[in-house]
Amino acid sequence: MRKLNEKATVIFLKIIDGVNWLGDKKRIGIADDMPLFSQELPYMPLIVECIDERTQGKVYSLAHYGLQNGDMMRDPEMTFLVVDKAIFAMSYRNDYVGQDLVAVRLGDGANVRFCKVKQWEMSYFAQEWLENIFLQQHL
Repeated sequence: MRKLNEKATVIFLKIIDGVNWLGDKKRIGIADDMPLFSQELPYMPLIVECIDERTQGKVYSLAHYGLQNGDMMRDPEMTFLVVDKAIFAMSYRNDYVGQDLVAVRLGDGANVRFCKVKQWEMSYFAQEWLENIFLQQHL
């Protein structure tokens, strides 16, 4: 599998700082007492969660959310596998366009199944996205 480049890895590790255990989460770009959806925000806040712990490593979700007809819409959400300090893109979802792509599936034990081309494409997108988040959120 293709891991994120060094620059994206540094940004990612900064983003997940403090989100160490299953169920931990935080918001970046918005104070905890502010509503998640506000017309006053120049950028969508980023929601960071640790969503799974496996033999292979921890799985994190990074997502921007929008609101459409009262429903929360991921725009986008990506999941990542963290193995030591190596970061691997696993999935991409954008509810506004009905896109849900999974490139990596974790099995029991050390089993990992992945689509090389999809995973490479997600890694490339993730690197660009993380740089944008870094600039927009002034990390």
